[in-house]
Amino acid sequence: MGKRKVTILEPAVEEVARIALFIEGEGLPKTAKKFVDDAFDFLGRFQMTELLVGLVSILLPGKR
Repeated sequence: MGKRKVTILEPAVEEVARIALFIEGEGLPKTAKKFVDDAFDFLGRFQMTELLVGLVSILLPGKR
C-alpha cells in the first residue's frame, strides 16, 4: 500500500491560534502562552514539524 500525505496544517494552526486569542482575551495571557506551549509539545509527539512551524509563524510573527 502506498502512503498518503494528509495536510492538516492550516486548520490546526487556525484553531490553536483562535483558542489562544480567546484565552488571552479573557485576561489570561500566561495561560494562553502555556496553552500554545502545551499544544507544541503535544503535536511534537506526532512529529508534525510542519504544523509546529505554522504555529510559530502565526502566533509569533517574525520569531520564526
